[in-house]
Amino acid sequence: MKETIATIGIISVITTGGVFITDSKVNPYVDRGNYYETSISNNSIKVDKNTNEVQLTKWEETESISVKPIGNYLPSTREVLSDIRKAESLDGKSTFIIEPSGNSINLDTILKERPEKNGNEYQQFHYNIIGCEDYDFMYQPPLSEEEIAEGDIRPEDIIGSYAVYHKLLKNNQFETGKAFHIKRPIISDNDKNWIWGELGFESTTCTLTVYVPHEFLDNAVYPVRVDPTLGYTSMGGSNSTVLLNTVATTYATSTEDGTVTSISLGIDGNAVGTVNAKGVLYDNTINNNALITNGESPSTLLPASAGGSFTTISYSTGPNINTGIGYSVGFVGDATVRYYYDSPGGTQGWSDPTNSYASPQTTGATNFQTRKISQYINYSVSGGVVNSDSVGSNEVVDVLIFD
Repeated sequence: MKETIATIGIISVITTGGVFITDSKVNPYVDRGNYYETSISNNSIKVDKNTNEVQLTKWEETESISVKPIGNYLPSTREVLSDIRKAESLDGKSTFIIEPSGNSINLDTILKERPEKNGNEYQQFHYNIIGCEDYDFMYQPPLSEEEIAEGDIRPEDIIGSYAVYHKLLKNNQFETGKAFHIKRPIISDNDKNWIWGELGFESTTCTLTVYVPHEFLDNAVYPVRVDPTLGYTSMGGSNSTVLLNTVATTYATSTEDGTVTSISLGIDGNAVGTVNAKGVLYDNTINNNALITNGESPSTLLPASAGGSFTTISYSTGPNINTGIGYSVGFVGDATVRYYYDSPGGTQGWSDPTNSYASPQTTGATNFQTRKISQYINYSVSGGVVNSDSVGSNEVVDVLIFD
C-alpha cells in the first residue's frame, strides 16, 4: 500500500508541474558487477560490493589507493533518493558511511553507542590504506609562531591533516604529483556538539588511525559521527605570500634531456586583480643558482584568487633541460603574490627577496624553508615527443622557499 501511495504522489507532482525527482537523478553509482562506481572531479571511485573497500583512482585510473575500515561489516546498501551508501557492522553497533561530497568523499563511522574503550587517552578507529607503498603521506603540523607572524595560513581542517603525494610521478599530466588530501576529521554527536579528531598514519602497516578523546565519547549524545574526509586536489592546503621582486623556487632534478614548453604555478594576486608574474628556471648544479638561457617566461596577469586552479604560462622559446642536472623552478611577481604549498619537511628550495621582476637575475640567495610549493613544468623530450614526467617542477615544486 505504501508503494502505491508513493507512486500516486509522484504522478500528481508531475501532472501539476511540480518538481519531479527520480532515484536515477540522485543515485551517483553505476553497478559494474563486483563493484559500484561513481566519480569525483573526473576520477573514478569504486566501492567493492562485498568488502566495502573504496578505491580512489587518479590520473585516468593509472594510479589509485583503496580505503577500508578495520572491522566486520555487511555489504553496503543505499536508500532510494540518497547518494549515501551504508554498511552495518555485524554487531549492530556502528555504520560505515560512504558519501560523495563536492571534490571529496566522506568515509564516516556512525557510532550508535559508546564503543568499548581502547587506547589510554584516545579511542582509536583504524582504516587500511591499500597501495600506500607508492605514496608519501606528509603530515601537516600546526604553523609555528614565526610562520603565523610571517602571514602563513593553514586552515583548521588542514592542521593535523595528511597531504598524499606519489613518490615518483610528477609534472605534465601528473601535475604536482599530489593525489589526495586526508583532512582533519570532525567528531560530532546528535546534539551537534563537536570537536576536531586527530589523525595518525603508520606506513609499515598502511594504517590510518582517527583518534577521538575518551572524554568526548563518554559525554556524547549518541549517535556519534567520526568523519574522515579524502579530497582530490593537486594544490597545496596552506598558503603564504612573498613581496614584489622576490624569486621563490623549489629544487628539481631532470631525468631526461628536453625543452620546457610551459610552467604551471599555484599562485594568485592575493585578492588583487592587477598582479603580474613570471616563471623562472635556475641551474643549481653546474652554475650556482644561475638563471638558465631562456629560463625567464613571458609575464602573465594573475587571478585575484587561484580558486584551486593553476596559472600556466607558455614559453615562446623554451629553455633546454639536461639529464642529471639540478634545477630551481619558481616564480617572481611585480607585487605581493600568494602561493599555495604543503609541508613535507626538509630543505626544498630557496627564495631571494632582493631580485627583480623586470629582469630576474642570477642569485646567491640563502633563504631556505620546507615548503612544497604547488607548481610544476611541462616539457617535451629531445626529438619532439611530449613527456609526461617533467623536470621535477610538477613535484609541486617542493619549495622550501621563502621566508
